[in-house]
Amino acid sequence: MYHKRGIWAIKAKHGGVFPRHQPKAAPSSSAEKPPKYHPAEDVKHPIPNRRKHKPTKLRSQSIPDS
Repeated sequence: MYHKRGIWAIKAKHGGVFPRHQPKAAPSSSAEKPPKYHPAEDVKHPIPNRRKHKPTKLRSQSIPDS
């Protein structure tokens, strides 16, 4: 993979050494971390049910003769 990725060309271009980058300065963090959990601000409301109640349709029964 050394030759396939062309790492040899990068080293040759920079005098036989891989180029080194200066690490980025870490952003200043606040003194206190915010909490990972916070309670919900909204109160849960039930979802409205828009169906109409219809009476059950029953089939007519045939009584067998005995």
